[in-house]
Amino acid sequence: MKKTTKIAIASIITIVFAVVFYIQTFKMSKTSYQLPRILIGIIILLAIGMYLESRSKARKEAPQDSAHKEENNDKLHYDRVIIFILAIATYIFTIKILGYFIVTPIFIVGIFMYLKALKLKSALIIAAFFTIFVYMLFIQFLHLPIPITMF
Repeated sequence: MKKTTKIAIASIITIVFAVVFYIQTFKMSKTSYQLPRILIGIIILLAIGMYLESRSKARKEAPQDSAHKEENNDKLHYDRVIIFILAIATYIFTIKILGYFIVTPIFIVGIFMYLKALKLKSALIIAAFFTIFVYMLFIQFLHLPIPITMF
């Protein structure tokens, strides 16, 4: 499968999920639906932009070596995708039990370590600053509730 096709599929899936989430915002109160709708709009625009960028790059690369170009056969690592989806599902489930401020830093650090994207120290710093940023933005500035904990 060509890289452009993979990106097109990812963009379509992203847009479908975004539309589903947008429809869910109609169940929210007037004060709480604005930010999710803005974020959903940004996600849709980014998905469209991602597809257009990949198409543009593919068109620029096609004339250069169209005669003997090998197809990009990067294999999808299904095990990593399944583990990532399970991690997200676990995060969503445990956020209601343990609360946002406990689960989110653990999730961020865990995902960074699993993806081998950052060293532990960097992941801990990013998780701490992100959690503090969300606290300041949503609790202090916007006065919006965040799932704290069941206990």
